[in-house]
Amino acid sequence: MAANEVYDITIIGGGPVGLYGLYYAGLRKMKAKIIEALPEFGGQVTALYPEKFIYDVAGFPAILGRDLVKEQVEQGLQYDPTVCLGEKVLELKRVDDDHFQLIGENGKHLSKTVVIAGGVGAFTLRHISTPGLNELEGKGVYYVVKRVEEFRDKRVLIVGGGDTALDWAIGLEHLAKKITLSHRLDEWQGHEDTIDKVYRSSVNVLFPHYEMKQVHGKDRVEGVTMVQIKTKETFDLEMDAIIVNVGFIANLGPIAEWGLELEKRHIVVNFKMETNLKGVYGAGDIITHPSKLNLIAQGYGEIAAAVNLSKNYIDPKQRVQPQHSTHMKKEELGEAIQKKLGEEKTSLTGGDVAQFVLGMEREKAKFYQQAAPKVGRKEVEEAFKKIFQEEEEHCRTLESEILPKFQSGDYTWNNEMGEKLRIRLERSVTLPAPEKDGALSPEEALKMGLQAEEEVIGLCRKAASAVQPTEGSLAFRRLAEADAVHLQIFKGLMQKDSI
Repeated sequence: MAANEVYDITIIGGGPVGLYGLYYAGLRKMKAKIIEALPEFGGQVTALYPEKFIYDVAGFPAILGRDLVKEQVEQGLQYDPTVCLGEKVLELKRVDDDHFQLIGENGKHLSKTVVIAGGVGAFTLRHISTPGLNELEGKGVYYVVKRVEEFRDKRVLIVGGGDTALDWAIGLEHLAKKITLSHRLDEWQGHEDTIDKVYRSSVNVLFPHYEMKQVHGKDRVEGVTMVQIKTKETFDLEMDAIIVNVGFIANLGPIAEWGLELEKRHIVVNFKMETNLKGVYGAGDIITHPSKLNLIAQGYGEIAAAVNLSKNYIDPKQRVQPQHSTHMKKEELGEAIQKKLGEEKTSLTGGDVAQFVLGMEREKAKFYQQAAPKVGRKEVEEAFKKIFQEEEEHCRTLESEILPKFQSGDYTWNNEMGEKLRIRLERSVTLPAPEKDGALSPEEALKMGLQAEEEVIGLCRKAASAVQPTEGSLAFRRLAEADAVHLQIFKGLMQKDSI
């Protein structure tokens, strides 16, 4: 990485929001860099609750923090951005009208635009001063949970009233011998549904106005004296572990000296995610605006807006509104595949092709699902609904059976045969989503489906000839045969006089 190399966009912060911005920058073909102060990606999720379930990320009823970070790292790095881990950005300076200089602990960085997605900034966990508590930190007292197995068959007290404390109460219930949840205020600070789940569970809830008075134990936590703050009543509980979830103290650190407009500990942005510094944007927990919610889900939308607007800022001829990913050429769906289709002429792996087929099957399934109610012809609608279900099954087969076999080495790949797939992967099939309120003629819909099925059939048949052993070859052949049935259904419907 040359010190004078200029990037289109530099993202400060490698948590979930920053990682999504990195992916989106790649999607818009921007030369991107990401700088993270911690030695690994994930930000607060990795540092504080890698083994806690996260419930409010779209597409996942529940996902472990570490698994979310793992998936997002894979997504974010697919366009080969420049990554700087373990580096804190100390200064941000405008060099000229077109460039910023970021001065980090390990060097200087040049960028046309900057997106600050630093979470809550630097943070330290808020400790409490209950007698006997902090002396036993690491001996049964936890401010951060890294391994849930440490609580198996133990009596656990969780202190706190926010989402983290409530989530741990639910998340550890099946593992621990007994969970007690204590909160000193008269209101919970978590989501209503999580609160309801706690009260429907076996968790012993001490609320409102309960706190620890004394923690007991010599070499390990053995018990705790609790007090009801209003009545002063005290009682003892035997405990093996105490988890303290009372938040953290955030500090913007050097960011506070960059000339940004601030409101308390947050960067002020407008509805375009622009800060008061032209070319500098913000996203995630570090920013504030009138409709701000501290949710990962909102952060994703904020940083997508920031990236798209920075693209337009660099070159006003570029649209702010991006092209839908499902409208792109297939070779643009993943940088790994695109590179292998380029001048390098590197052979494709079986995993590449299986992932490619999976993307096409997903696109077909989405098209059939959305087109079914819009075609205006009952038998075509019924065919699309049935085929949608079958395409969903194809996706499950690829995800749970075929892809893992390539990853484990059970399926191998003939590179010479796989090279013949290059031309097919350079072709493009576009299945635009039907307009929300618009009709789609049966003939048009069937032609679209026919084209897509033909493409995947040819791809799967060629893949079948390149994979070993026979079991792998048969897996691709079965996909091709199933799609061939769809092809014949469409051809039959197109030949009917009513079309």
